[in-house]
Amino acid sequence: MRLKAELQNDVRILAGLEDQNIARVLGVCTSEQPLCVVMEYSEHGDLNQFLKTHVPVEAARNLPPTVKTLSFQCLLYLATQIASGMRYLESLNFVHRDLATRNCLVGKAYKVKISDFGTDNEAYSADYYKLDGNLGLPIRWMSWESAFLVSSSLLTKIY
Repeated sequence: MRLKAELQNDVRILAGLEDQNIARVLGVCTSEQPLCVVMEYSEHGDLNQFLKTHVPVEAARNLPPTVKTLSFQCLLYLATQIASGMRYLESLNFVHRDLATRNCLVGKAYKVKISDFGTDNEAYSADYYKLDGNLGLPIRWMSWESAFLVSSSLLTKIY
C-alpha cells in the first residue's frame, strides 16, 4: 500500500512538469500489479546507449562509411537541451538527484528529454546501491553532501 501511495505521489509531481526537455507522463496504472507509468516514446532510447553507437565525426575518418557519426554541433545541441531541462527543474526548486546519460532520452531529430529510469533499468542496476531493499541510490555519482544526508537519515531510522 505504501509503494502504491509513493508511486501516485511521484507521478502526480512528474505529471505537473511541463517542459520540452522533460519526459512527459502519459498515464499510470495503479489498479493492479504490476504498478506502472507510461511515458512518452523516444525513438533512439537513452543517451548512454545512443552515444555508445555513435562516434564523433572527427574520429570517423578511417572508419567505414556505415558508422554512425555525431558532429560537434550535434553534441552541443544535445548538451544544451539537457542544460535547458535542468534549468527548468531548478526554477521549480526541483532536485533531480540522478542526472546521467542513462536518464536522458533521445527522440526524433535528436530531441533530448530528461527522465529518471536508470533505477528501474536492469542494464544499469550495478550503478545503484539498494537501500531498504528497493530504493536505488547512485552513490558512486552523488555529491558528498547528498551521500551525507542519506547516511544521516539512515542512522536516524536505525536509532
